[in-house]
Amino acid sequence: MTLEFGHSSTVSSSNKYLEPEDEELSDIEIPDEYEDEMEYDSNTNAPIIRLKDGPIASGEGRIPISKNGISLKFALSPMDNRGAVYLSSIDGEKPENINTHIYPFQVPGSVNSEAYNRYSEDCFKNFEDILKNKKYKSMSSDLEVGVPSLLKEMKRTKAETLDRHLISLITDLQRLIVTTLDADEVDESEARGFETAITVLNLFRSLNFSRREERIGLLCNWVNRADLLPFEELENEFLSESDGFSNILFWSSLVQRLVMRGLFDEAVTVIGNSGYETLESSDPNLFLFISDFCTLLSSYDSVGFAIDQDAFLEWKQSMCQLRDKFGKIESDPKYQYFGVARQLEILLAIASGSPGVIRENTRAWYEALVAHYLFVLPDPTVIQEFFREYKTQIYSDPTSFTWEAACINLLEGNILSVISELEPQEKCTATYLSVLCEAGGLFEEYLELLGDGNNAYNKRFLENTDSMLKNLALSYFSTQKLIPVGIGILWKMNEPDARQIIAEILPRWYCANTDEFEYCLAICSELRLSATSAQLYKQQGQILKDEGWLLESLNMFSLSGDIGITARKSWELFESALVLGTKVNDRSLEQLIDNPSIEVHPVLRQCISPYAVLAQFYDLKNQGEIELAIGKLVSLIRFPYMQQHCTPLLLAQFVPFLGYSSKGNQSEVLRRVFSPEQLIIIIELLNGFDEKMHQKEPFLETVIEKSRELFEIAVSQRAIERALSNPSDWRTQARKLNITVPRDVKSLITLLRKSIAMEEGHLFLQ
Repeated sequence: MTLEFGHSSTVSSSNKYLEPEDEELSDIEIPDEYEDEMEYDSNTNAPIIRLKDGPIASGEGRIPISKNGISLKFALSPMDNRGAVYLSSIDGEKPENINTHIYPFQVPGSVNSEAYNRYSEDCFKNFEDILKNKKYKSMSSDLEVGVPSLLKEMKRTKAETLDRHLISLITDLQRLIVTTLDADEVDESEARGFETAITVLNLFRSLNFSRREERIGLLCNWVNRADLLPFEELENEFLSESDGFSNILFWSSLVQRLVMRGLFDEAVTVIGNSGYETLESSDPNLFLFISDFCTLLSSYDSVGFAIDQDAFLEWKQSMCQLRDKFGKIESDPKYQYFGVARQLEILLAIASGSPGVIRENTRAWYEALVAHYLFVLPDPTVIQEFFREYKTQIYSDPTSFTWEAACINLLEGNILSVISELEPQEKCTATYLSVLCEAGGLFEEYLELLGDGNNAYNKRFLENTDSMLKNLALSYFSTQKLIPVGIGILWKMNEPDARQIIAEILPRWYCANTDEFEYCLAICSELRLSATSAQLYKQQGQILKDEGWLLESLNMFSLSGDIGITARKSWELFESALVLGTKVNDRSLEQLIDNPSIEVHPVLRQCISPYAVLAQFYDLKNQGEIELAIGKLVSLIRFPYMQQHCTPLLLAQFVPFLGYSSKGNQSEVLRRVFSPEQLIIIIELLNGFDEKMHQKEPFLETVIEKSRELFEIAVSQRAIERALSNPSDWRTQARKLNITVPRDVKSLITLLRKSIAMEEGHLFLQ
């Protein structure tokens, strides 16, 4: 890629840019006006991106920025193809009047659309079998030694296999072109890249892998797909006039081009629509010649002639005989249909395979090429002879990569040149084309030229397709939906560093469904990426937690093998239920607690056991089983592994049971639920926590601080109002008893001690 600066040029980019990590560019300004036109370097074919009002002045009098203590810096996003150019000081000090503009640009790359993503996925699925363990590198060498008859059959099978892959690639690309153009999802340069790619693939198939009987038809399809001839519009234009068939342009600009492109049925149809039947009475000789010419055109067998040259030569002889016979027709310029006769004579000469007439009357080199193949001899040697003789006359634009320049290179055997020039415009197609070439042994001629010398260069050449595939895979990692395609390419190729790359990229892929997640786990299992697998479980667990799937998320955390994170998430669930004053609304979690026979990871069952006891406490309390509920509560507080900062909220659950109204009357519902022994246990729990509150150990100070924060959240005005909808919540019951809800842990302990003292007095009086 080349970046140029000037006052009349622009860069095609969006306003999204990568912020450089330079303190001096805190006041950056971003230009808004850009153009879409793309240029290419004449020597390297690299795309040129011009920046409007660039940071470097243009003209002969400009001073090198390095002499001003300024350097030009680039910043590229690690996740996509966006970047920015900006000026910065060399020594770190900000010069006066430095240009603080930031110039975003976008590196030309693959189209970011749903259709293109689907095309990339289809291409990978199509080539998946020959990518596995780099099978494409050995498909050619496997056919060098063996029984001749078996080798012949194996070569035929290989050619059919590669042709099938190529057909799928062409079909997928055609679908992409139709879809993107209909949806207006691509700009002109991207559309041009697609068209160039499909044209190259069509010609490539006609020259390689295809069966002999298909070659004529494929060549004709190639030229007519590359340069569409609007023959229906031309027919309406030329035949709209009253003279019809006598219009010279009808023959020279329409019929002649249809014949040279192999569109024989269309040529016969337009001739039939020209009204030449009127000649049957006025000029029967000319009528018969036109009729015979149409008959011969209709009898051209593109399938049969490709495999039977004798049949073609018989057809050609018939055309030559008609041409010689036509030479005796009236040649007087005063002849009424002299112009028509002259055009028919040229058509007969073209169809007879006269190279000179073909060359003189062609409008483009590709029409001449197809005409030579159709009428001189349908044999690949004709193509080589055509280029050897007419190469200097063939159109070629060395300053740009057009479909014509690409096809000329392809016809001359410069396959590497075509692939290297196609790659910047359509990386995906160029890469899989290289795979086909290597699988088909089309690079062997290059290796023969290289010989045994310069082994390092030979090694780089042999790894060219591997590098293209790897670069394609890495480019997919900037698009979330293409990450699995990039992973699949590296995985199938079994690259040495694929394991490390996949381990880094898998956690960045957002799995949209279970199938994608299981696909990631399968890759981890295949490549033995245990650490990555654990990370994926954790990420999926957090995603499920955020979406409200609590049990499923906890199960993912437990499957990660990290007991610590499973325990933390389980305690977070416990804290949430404690603050809410009720069970968490999750049906799956309730079923697991109610049914111990449900199979679940043992770590998960152990970690959620405190929450299960708390949920049972809430259920028993709602059912009026106060004594059983208190037993669950006491067991929670005395649990040796209980999170100490949760203790105050657990103790707060005693408030309604011990609570007395402001008039000193205990609730009738909650009266006499404690025995003296239970009161002693509660006193011990209070004393134990109270002692910790007054200790100065750093760990205990942290616990006390967390307990204060959690308790204050639970007794906030918002939490109390939310608890009003739950009549069994301790805060709601306290308000019904006219008990002021404690605002802090210290007030809670004071309230509980006072309530216990009154309860002890009540028991003593009894």
